[in-house]
Amino acid sequence: MGNIANLRMGVCSISLGGNDMGHTLGGVKVQITRKLTDLKADKYGDSPVDKVLTDVEVKVTAKVAEPVISLINKNLPEGDYQIGSQGSRLGVAAGEGASMRTYAQQLILHPLNKGATDYSEDFVVYLAVPTASPTVNYEVAGQRVFDIEFDALVSEAYVAGRRLGHIGSANIS
Repeated sequence: MGNIANLRMGVCSISLGGNDMGHTLGGVKVQITRKLTDLKADKYGDSPVDKVLTDVEVKVTAKVAEPVISLINKNLPEGDYQIGSQGSRLGVAAGEGASMRTYAQQLILHPLNKGATDYSEDFVVYLAVPTASPTVNYEVAGQRVFDIEFDALVSEAYVAGRRLGHIGSANIS
């Protein structure tokens, strides 16, 4: 039987490498995609006798409502980011062939209705790399936001079944 105490809604904060990514607009989405391959035997024709997990991908997407250069830099880390006495600048278009793993950082989604030290519903990606091709709209009647998207990379620091990230508290001793 269901338990209404388990129903959830609400927004979350996003931190990347320990840095707050600012306000979002339209929510944050996590997509976990599992790829399964059928195992078959001639005896049973095209009917699968089993399915084997061959891939898991994790993608986090959101729209950031603070289109400031320091936050856009988190989504385009390969750009030449400079801060000077006159302001800041983010160069666009680094050299092709740059390894995005170089920029991978831990991404944490923390529900705002949970206390700062209540990690029971956190979603953590160990090595998140920005993969969006951001769009920033300049409109008369629209709020300026920019898209962010992060994909999880495998971390060999964790055991099989936990190499991309986890949901809930990290320490469950």
